[in-house]
Amino acid sequence: MFYKFLFFLSDFLEIQRKSFYLFLKSGLGADFWPRNFFSENYKFRKPILNIEKSILFGKTYCCHFYFPIQFAHSNSKQLQWVFLGTLPLLTRRGHFIINGTPRVVLNQIVRSAGLYFQKRESESFQVFYAEIILERGPWIQFELDSQQKIWMCHQYKPRILLSRSKQKLKLMNDFLKLSDQFYLGQNGRDRCNKKLGLCLQTPVLTSIDFAAISTILFKNEHLDDIEDLKNRKLKTIGELIQNQLIRAVLRLQNKHTIKKQNLSIVVNSTLKEFFHSHQLSQYLDQSNPLSEITHKRRLSCGGVTAGMETRSIHRTHYGRICPIETPEGKNAGLVNSLTTAVKLNTRGFLETPFVEIYKQHFQNQTKLSFLSVEMQEQKNTFFNNKLPKHGYGSIGIVEIQGASQYQLNSVYRIAKTVQQFLSIATTCIPFIEHNDANRALMGSNMQRQALPLIFTKAPIVSTSNAFRVLSDLKDIPISVQSSFLIYVSKKKICLINSAVQVKKASVAKIQYITFQKFQYNVLQNFEKSNQNTYFLQRPIPYTSQWIQKGDLLSDCSASSQGDLALGQNLLVGYMSWEGLNFEDAVLISKQILTKYISLHIEKYVIEIGEFEKILGIPKIGSWVKEGDVLLGKMVPKEPSILLTHDKLLHDIINKTRAKREFENKYLKVPSSGRIIRICYTHMQVKRKKISQSLHPALHNVRYVENCNVSQIEDVIALKRFNILTLDSAESTGNFFYKANSILPSKPENRKADLRYADLLSQRFFKGEQNFVSSLKKITIYIAKKRMFQVGDKISGRHGNKGIISKILPNCDMPYLPNGDSLDVLLNPLGVPSRMNVGQIFECLLGFAGQIFQTKFEVLCFDEIYGYEASRSLIYSKLFSSCKTTGQKWLFSKQNPGKFHLFDGRNGELFNQSILVGCPYLMKLIHIVDEKIHARSTGPYSFVTQQPLRGRAKKGGQRFGEMEVWALEGFGSAYAIQELLTVKSDDLQGRNKIMQTLLKNTSFKFGTPESLRVTLRELQCLCLCLKLENK
Repeated sequence: MFYKFLFFLSDFLEIQRKSFYLFLKSGLGADFWPRNFFSENYKFRKPILNIEKSILFGKTYCCHFYFPIQFAHSNSKQLQWVFLGTLPLLTRRGHFIINGTPRVVLNQIVRSAGLYFQKRESESFQVFYAEIILERGPWIQFELDSQQKIWMCHQYKPRILLSRSKQKLKLMNDFLKLSDQFYLGQNGRDRCNKKLGLCLQTPVLTSIDFAAISTILFKNEHLDDIEDLKNRKLKTIGELIQNQLIRAVLRLQNKHTIKKQNLSIVVNSTLKEFFHSHQLSQYLDQSNPLSEITHKRRLSCGGVTAGMETRSIHRTHYGRICPIETPEGKNAGLVNSLTTAVKLNTRGFLETPFVEIYKQHFQNQTKLSFLSVEMQEQKNTFFNNKLPKHGYGSIGIVEIQGASQYQLNSVYRIAKTVQQFLSIATTCIPFIEHNDANRALMGSNMQRQALPLIFTKAPIVSTSNAFRVLSDLKDIPISVQSSFLIYVSKKKICLINSAVQVKKASVAKIQYITFQKFQYNVLQNFEKSNQNTYFLQRPIPYTSQWIQKGDLLSDCSASSQGDLALGQNLLVGYMSWEGLNFEDAVLISKQILTKYISLHIEKYVIEIGEFEKILGIPKIGSWVKEGDVLLGKMVPKEPSILLTHDKLLHDIINKTRAKREFENKYLKVPSSGRIIRICYTHMQVKRKKISQSLHPALHNVRYVENCNVSQIEDVIALKRFNILTLDSAESTGNFFYKANSILPSKPENRKADLRYADLLSQRFFKGEQNFVSSLKKITIYIAKKRMFQVGDKISGRHGNKGIISKILPNCDMPYLPNGDSLDVLLNPLGVPSRMNVGQIFECLLGFAGQIFQTKFEVLCFDEIYGYEASRSLIYSKLFSSCKTTGQKWLFSKQNPGKFHLFDGRNGELFNQSILVGCPYLMKLIHIVDEKIHARSTGPYSFVTQQPLRGRAKKGGQRFGEMEVWALEGFGSAYAIQELLTVKSDDLQGRNKIMQTLLKNTSFKFGTPESLRVTLRELQCLCLCLKLENK
């Protein structure tokens, strides 16, 4: 039943794609434009640059859109097509390319337009009020005070006392006439009609609404729950961009006249402001595929100042918003994730699937019913996918305010599966039902922080829907039709995916097959991500295979044979080892270092001015060390400014100015690595023919027409772009050209494999100076391999994280009776206190899977299928492994899952049996090389005068009271004397230092607060110490 449910699930990125498609289809031409804009007939222009070129050039992947406009100040009444702006386009993977960087726009949960009745506690009485949320415009409130008077409050205007006098009614009508921004929309109008019992059709507020609200407000019968999802809707990408265009229209209306030149400026500035600086527009998290698809399904619920009511879990979140996955810290509960089975209806409300029930029988043959909260309350729904066995009992049904008892015959809907109320990352945790919710939260968050490894391996114990992450993300190519594979390489895959035509020869009777269509897929090869990880596509199938429709054609950097692979399966023992794994410290073996090799790609850019020249450039594939010169250029020196009398002297003696002098500047490598790509980017000045005096290898230059940016030279993917192509066999003088690399023909004096060449001055171009002066930027990509080292962070999928404290040789690690040494040693005391027992189930089932050389897929919440189903499964697998292999040490009835281990240093047997298993452990992105940092002095906070935080800000930590106590415990009196100075807490003394330095006077300081604390501590020991002023 669960596998059938997986095929009923919609695309994980359907909300983003569908929203942007509807915006392009109808949202852009909505009725918010001025009257002289004929917005129904807008048109687009095809993007100049594709996605790959936009990333390499550092440009925005966008298109131009045009509107027909009739200007009032023009003499003719004809329509003019006017360029209105550039609209960034959503890629098929669900993100935008802004200035060459992938960015994502989060969905936002807001209160739906409509009418809400609420109350708030005052000092002496309760204030009942009705709040109107508009689709466009400010909020309006109607308050009922203690004297039973109704006041109308406006966001931008003073409040008005409502009464039945003609003057007040006239004032209210004038108020409505002056305010033309009270736009409810169709959804807000329907909700107001339902609460007020009206049948109005106008999408704006009227005086009839005000009269009906005043009548209901006196009764105080019904209060609305603001956190209920029937009162909250989802603002998707299309609606958010539409709101920005409405802001641009308001800016245009503030100007007296709408000019043709101002239109594109205002619209472009508004869109750039949204995509560059809005809090909902964020850099895409591309650490691994799971982090990317989770970031695109994020929800933003409010600001940091929101209270606990907004952050807490509501009963209507079931099946719509995941109750587990949320960030830790100040954004807890404000940033959430969508569940796996959620859908969005046309009005923006979240829906979850249910199965129909007729006479206590599942109607699986019927289509799934996706219900919103409002529809769900009208029909009795059971939040489980299994009914009780007894037919005459009663079950709990969640209603408006709590759970009620209903007969089984009165239940008409039931949840499809128990996994439909969890997010994607949470459902990837096996045995999650045995974990505490806080640790499950950490596990789902840390899966998104896992680094892609070079050698990937799928987990032995996994869940059933992890493969949907790869297929729905569109990160890897998928077979469009059932096809036959004819060619596979690391660069491309060719398929034949069309019907064949058979022709018979009359003489030889030979059948000829003609193929009509080919599917051609170009694979990515070491592309850089936002988090400096890598993208790579490895082909899965082999040549001459038949591929079914929808099959994955390649693996990505974090997958193995189509399964999500974020770590490695390791042999782990839960035991203490000389205190090296105390608390959250982890002890690892040296033999797993080669398994956890991650690849990081850094980008280095050097700008080339108009009069600057390149001194040299390295070869592709060169290994560069820290401090080596990566690139050099000659920069003209700024001419010295002559004084007045110097100018006069030069004119008298008729002295000419010296020629422009140049100086050399170099870009040095900050850390070692291998050069994998070099890109040359330059601007197109004019489109001309290249001079015939050029080298023959330069005659096949192709230009991009109608484009500000002309060419890019990509060493790895030459065939995909209109680039400058050089023949590898040609050679001239002391230089030869190979794969767009320039390297000297003589091998001597090659330091660190750097080949310097006079690239642009004399030998490369011989006749075209305009093309040379247009070069602007050179980008070099360097790949670095990183292995595990002390200080790196390692984690499981159950919130069991730790820092590597020591790396031991393989011979010193404890080993099993069969001679297999352990890979990792974890502290057993970290399990019962954290209550994440799911890791014990995973490691034991993984150990059984390693013995049988098989994999297991488990379902979450399997206890509904039997009492202690997880424990029974693992018990049976361990027992069958002992029985199949004939090794009795694999299973013990007294201590199942525990084994006797031997010390690798001396071969002695440990006193007690130890739990050993094979869990799935990941290497997190928190690398110690990027974290370690030291400072002596640095910037301080302006208000608190404490050191700033973070490595990027050269931050530090305050040496406070507890640090002084630690030094006191060791008796380091001299160090304390050095620390109790003006650098600690004496704010007045620190301010006086600058004055004494400027005035060159003697230093006079106040008393530090840390010294006062020390005196109080000594006084607590009955020592009478006082400070006396001399």
